[in-house]
Amino acid sequence: MSTVKELLQKSNHYSGHERQSAIAALTPYTEAIVLRPLLRRANNWAPQDRSAAKQSLRHQLFKGDTVFHFIIGHRSLT
Repeated sequence: MSTVKELLQKSNHYSGHERQSAIAALTPYTEAIVLRPLLRRANNWAPQDRSAAKQSLRHQLFKGDTVFHFIIGHRSLT
């Protein structure tokens, strides 16, 4: 089992299979830090990465807490 840090690194892997697997594995994590790579992959050129990231983002958005912590953690940027 990989840690969140390892999965975040794998989400940028050169292999699409590694990226897609990391994206799917990030889905259950509630840390706000997982949103950035998911948002980045939702705009990926590979349809499999895009699809996996969008599915994961939908899951994250409906959890509520992850998005709240992401917004609160970055409110100083506005």
